[in-house]
Amino acid sequence: MKIISNKYDELITNYEVLNLLKHKRKIKGQALLNEFVSSVVGYLETTPAAKQTDEIVKETKELCKQNKLTKAETLQIINLAPTTEVEIHLIVEEAVERLDPVAFTDDVRFTMEKDLNLQTTTTTTTPPTENGNV
Repeated sequence: MKIISNKYDELITNYEVLNLLKHKRKIKGQALLNEFVSSVVGYLETTPAAKQTDEIVKETKELCKQNKLTKAETLQIINLAPTTEVEIHLIVEEAVERLDPVAFTDDVRFTMEKDLNLQTTTTTTTPPTENGNV
């Protein structure tokens, strides 16, 4: 067996997989493949990937790069969207020596929630008051 190296090898996030599979057309005569793709999409929609945006992924990658995290750690941060210090310690090897876990956790949480808050703010309406004014 010959191993072909590709200079474009890169780890992709659950968000990127979800977007790819959502836009994949069903193939006639490939019932098992279509069922598999549907199952994967169903699972990924229960993960943080379902709420992420291109901007969230980009900003999180930049944040991880600034903190000198490995590609694998960056991928896990994006896929798992940790919200506690404990989760950061489970993902980042020697987290205490390499970064400030409290500040990093806050930065990750802010990055992940910033765009989500903007989305909900722009899509929700303010309920009218008793006299009918907004």
